[in-house]
Amino acid sequence: MVLSEEPRFTGTSPQATALERTFYTLVPSLAFAERCYDIAKFGEIPEELWVDCVVSSNADASLAPPGTHILTCFVQYVPYHLREGNWDEKRSLLGDRVVKKIAEYAPNVPGAIMARQVLTPLDLERTYGLTEATFFTATCDWSSFSLCARYQDGRNIGRPLMDSICAERVRIPVAA
Repeated sequence: MVLSEEPRFTGTSPQATALERTFYTLVPSLAFAERCYDIAKFGEIPEELWVDCVVSSNADASLAPPGTHILTCFVQYVPYHLREGNWDEKRSLLGDRVVKKIAEYAPNVPGAIMARQVLTPLDLERTYGLTEATFFTATCDWSSFSLCARYQDGRNIGRPLMDSICAERVRIPVAA
């Protein structure tokens, strides 16, 4: 997205540097992430999305003219195969849901959008050759997740989440 102003994410310190205002992960809990996955695995686009945001113009001011910003978003758990319709029909719906989620944390973003481009999982396959839009499958094996057997508070995550991690390579805090 091209924005007419910098996103103002709630909870960000007023003293935060531009680099500290660059990366945001909008997922309130592990249970929320699992719900997103469960909905997506049945071919639905979740109403509520897990969105990773990068205000790339905060890391490199040359990416946008002064006063404007570039916001790149990566959405976890969006199905490649839709239960109903196709991605060319659902592109705007996905973009609108991403903006809705961002607005929960940065209310100024919807009114600041000057332009947006929505790339669906099908677009990622068509444009970049990513089979079923999966970035990480080639590097995913069980041995690389041996430390993910327990979540930070010591609970056992269990096999269903491990399967979903392998499917999308979720970043989960790991207990040492």
